[in-house]
Amino acid sequence: MSLVNTLVLIVEDDPTQRESEVFGLRRAGHQVLSAGTVQGALACLERVIPDVVLLDLTLPDGDGLALGRLLHRAGIPFLIVSARAGAADIEQGQRAGAADYLTKPLGLPDIVWRVARLLRQVRPPA
Repeated sequence: MSLVNTLVLIVEDDPTQRESEVFGLRRAGHQVLSAGTVQGALACLERVIPDVVLLDLTLPDGDGLALGRLLHRAGIPFLIVSARAGAADIEQGQRAGAADYLTKPLGLPDIVWRVARLLRQVRPPA
């Protein structure tokens, strides 16, 4: 499987951060959907199954960690991208099934690289 033309869902409530991630991942060749809320993410997940999800934890209408647990149960790999940088937060993210836990602020190249790394792990080339 090629790493380009994969579908990434970004769940991020900060519009500036979300648009930056959308831009960078599209530029890297991915198809990208985005949502700013848990409900928006669930609506996207009713229509498509993404190859990977970038998930913020602090969302205006619910707990991103609960959404992460749902993604994990559904077999959808996800990366947490959060300002919550405490050891307990990172541990909770890992226990919820996150493939990686990235703390804000971080650069767009790092996000793109981590998505590509995760996709290589979960969808190795044939």
